[in-house]
Amino acid sequence: MPKSREAPKKVRKALNKGAELIFVWGGDGMVQRCADALAGTIGSSRSNANASVTPR
Repeated sequence: MPKSREAPKKVRKALNKGAELIFVWGGDGMVQRCADALAGTIGSSRSNANASVTPR
């Protein structure tokens, strides 16, 4: 996605569909927004996902 502000919605959508791995590629903003979205799932049934971060 071209803008990091879209990332949290996409992460939550992927998790709701059962994603087990979230691949994050981008700068500080993209990584932070994705990490925030994943952190919001701790303790829920969606919290078993892993993240792979590749800096741009």
